[in-house]
Amino acid sequence: MRITLLANPDNLHVQRWIEFLAGRGHALTLITDPFTRARPAACEIHVIRWNPLTKLLAFRLTPRPLGNDRWKHLHARPLVRRSRPDVVHGFEAFNWGLATALAGPYPRVLTPWGNDVFEIPGRWPLARRMIGRALRSVDAISTNDETLAPYLAREFGVDPARVHGFTWGVDPGLFHAELPTEAADWRRRLEIPAGAPVILSPRNFHPYWGSEQICGAIPRVLRRVPAAVFVILKGLGGDAAAFAEARRRLAAEGHGAALRWLAEPLAPREMAALFNLADAFISVPKTDLLAQTILEGMACGCFPVLGDRPAYRKHLRPGENGLLVEDETPQALAAALLVALANDTLRTNARHENPRLIAAEENWQLNAQRMEAVYQTAIERFGRSAG
Repeated sequence: MRITLLANPDNLHVQRWIEFLAGRGHALTLITDPFTRARPAACEIHVIRWNPLTKLLAFRLTPRPLGNDRWKHLHARPLVRRSRPDVVHGFEAFNWGLATALAGPYPRVLTPWGNDVFEIPGRWPLARRMIGRALRSVDAISTNDETLAPYLAREFGVDPARVHGFTWGVDPGLFHAELPTEAADWRRRLEIPAGAPVILSPRNFHPYWGSEQICGAIPRVLRRVPAAVFVILKGLGGDAAAFAEARRRLAAEGHGAALRWLAEPLAPREMAALFNLADAFISVPKTDLLAQTILEGMACGCFPVLGDRPAYRKHLRPGENGLLVEDETPQALAAALLVALANDTLRTNARHENPRLIAAEENWQLNAQRMEAVYQTAIERFGRSAG
């Protein structure tokens, strides 16, 4: 199958889908923005090139920061036509949604990430119109949240029959609970004392992903468990300035010795080892799909302390194999973390049960094949509408 991807190849999820689809024998074309860095060898690459007229339209006459995503379909469409695709697949409903919807007379699939349908539509009315038009126009929507269809129908008027939800799963060869040597290497590298409990914040460091709630919870936890160590990642989508300011502020408050800040991106194996090291991990974003991070952490036996998001409940049984935070406050997060650190039995049960659960139900190599069925559905729907 000839598949044209409209996406940011710097995104780890996009990289993983490219690797999988190429491994399945599909011919891939990637259309991307000029500011992206990665150029996957498995794809024929086309980079959007703005001309003086479209630069004026996008970057002078359209309110910032909407112009790029509002008008890049003008350059993406001829590149799609050149690739002669069997199906066009856009990743992220704001950055690439409209370009996917306007890609031309081809079957089109769109994959939202999460905040593109939950949070961004509330920022700008034009963004909401762009995203809604994209979602309603494509032949199929693929999502890793099996609960998303009613929300898209209610908020954007999307036909629920076009929404195909399945969790992507994790690579069991990378994410598992048998990495004691790598975990010990991280403990030495981060100079964490032997026996000190470790709490990992693996999501992007940004208010949308709960950074303020996490920073507010840290002093409360340390007052009760002064030996605890927090490992905080900036992430690719994190706010570098906020990350640096939080580090400075918490150090000034006297908590610097209990904090380890990791600004650089980590390879999947490094993430798996960190999950093996940590006693618990945090995920408290404002909204979320069933994030890959959740599955990876559970696959490694790390105890999940999560915000109460509908998608999380697919695998989480609160009080049995993880905890849900009662509300979006630092006090509630701190209370949940203190329960997690104090209850050895709860953590031990999760460390044994969660890897088996994820291995049985969330195998990436099996789950990812369902994307091909989504493509076939889009092709058939397009054929019916064209006929």
